[in-house]
Amino acid sequence: MPGFEKPEVKISLLDSVIGWIPDNVAKAFSEGNFIQVIVFAIFAGITISLIAETKSGKFLVQLFEAANNFISRMVAMVLRFAPIGVFALMANVTGTVGTLALKGIGKMLITQYLAYATVIIVYYPLILKFLAKVNPLNHYRNIYPAMVMAFSTQSSSATIPVTMDCTKNRAGVPADIVNLITPPAATINMHACAAEMPIYAVFASQLYNVPLTLPNLITICFLGVIMAAGVAGVPGGGIMMSAVLLQIMGLPLDIVPWIAGVYVLIDMPNTMLNVTGDTVGMVYTAARLGELDRETFDKPKPIFERR
Repeated sequence: MPGFEKPEVKISLLDSVIGWIPDNVAKAFSEGNFIQVIVFAIFAGITISLIAETKSGKFLVQLFEAANNFISRMVAMVLRFAPIGVFALMANVTGTVGTLALKGIGKMLITQYLAYATVIIVYYPLILKFLAKVNPLNHYRNIYPAMVMAFSTQSSSATIPVTMDCTKNRAGVPADIVNLITPPAATINMHACAAEMPIYAVFASQLYNVPLTLPNLITICFLGVIMAAGVAGVPGGGIMMSAVLLQIMGLPLDIVPWIAGVYVLIDMPNTMLNVTGDTVGMVYTAARLGELDRETFDKPKPIFERR
């Protein structure tokens, strides 16, 4: 890609991990060192959970919940106008570099879909069939309403009520397991996001001819798993994390607007896959504990039920 030349990226995995620990938290925030901020946030979350029952702990929980709601609403407002800006950026990119960018984006989308198909056709059925000892097709039929809801809303959080209803009443998972697992899983259990993040890095490296070594790829995959837990369960939540990953790996951020321009095509199957993974985890947990109502799970039922 003209205009961007970068020598081979050489990163030591051990040095990178050590570098993730912030020496100065304020400095990490001011310099935009996102990975150090994320590590600090993890430790802060663990600490708050340990003091959650105290007066100060409850205050911190409410404070961060309010901040999360504030940021989520602000991002949602910005995203309403984002298509206009993205259209202008995509028009400029297409006019400047021609079809090169469009071909790259097309290949990236195909790679995303292949990764998602592998998870939902191979990975989840293996867990259901050989670990949970249930029929994968029956499971997909049971939670189909949640899959459709996730696909259409592009929000794991908005799908939570449907996910809980399908898992309890159609898949036969006890209510206590569903109530315990669903809320955190909607934010933390992001299989599709963990798959999409490394694809962005490889897409950028190929587009700008930046070589990546094996340690680089291992680091990228590891970061993808960590960052997946930090993606907000709202539409467009992965766009910000893609920028964080690219910045950490020293890759150009020019592709972020391109990702934003087609993200709806990524986010729909992405969210559906994440929600499906949540239900697979709950069915597996219930089966391993011997609490899965297999009669309810195997009972024939319509794809959609009128209530």
